[in-house]
Order: sequence, then C-alpha cells, then structure tokens
Amino acid sequence: MEYTYGDLGEVPVDFRVIRDITGMGRFAQIQDVEALSQAEIDDATVVYRAPSRQPDIYTINHDFQESGNYLGVVTARHPETNELYTAVFPFEVGYIGFGYVPLFILLALAIQFAYWWMNREKKAKS
Repeated sequence: MEYTYGDLGEVPVDFRVIRDITGMGRFAQIQDVEALSQAEIDDATVVYRAPSRQPDIYTINHDFQESGNYLGVVTARHPETNELYTAVFPFEVGYIGFGYVPLFILLALAIQFAYWWMNREKKAKS
C-alpha cells in the first residue's frame, strides 16, 4: 500500500488477512468484520502483522496456500487523538472468472442482431 499522505508513514498500522467467513464476498464492510467474535477472527486469520511504522510504502508478502475469498483489514490509530481508523478490502485468490466478458458478448450479439434486423427491413422496401 502506498500512503496518500506522507505523515501516514509515522502512524503505526496493523494488517490482517482473514478468510471471508462473513458470507458477504466482495460486498464485505467493516461492520461485517466487527460482527465476528475475536475467536472467529483469530481462527480465520491467514496473515497478521502487528502495528508497525513503515515510511513511504507498507508492504507485506504472503504465499496463499488455498484459493478462496479473503478480507484485508488495515487498522491505524491516530497518535494524538487515539482515534482508530479501519479499512476492509475484499479480494479473491486463485479465481479465474469471466468477469464482464459474457456481458460484452451479449451486447455485441444484440448489436449485430439489430443491424441484421434493420438491414432486412431496408431490403424488403427495395
């Protein structure tokens, strides 16, 4: 992760990756993670790095052994106000899907069909 503001490199940040046990998939939010018990979070944790300061860019490497849905949870505590900031980002490992490809294929077929249909009308009038 690259910090948007330079001062964030001075803030201790902790990073956790958990298996998505919320059932929310790519729509998971912090409320879904907060609804889990600490024991559930600990059991689902794949990677955890305790709060640390990393200037400029926060990096962590992990070799995932299982494919599936995961949630990244980043937490930073403001050093002066002690306020806690948390971000959750869902991601998938080992999934090769179709994405938007079927939608584009259907759209291209619909356009082609409309073109043929309009040309049929023109040929009938000739």
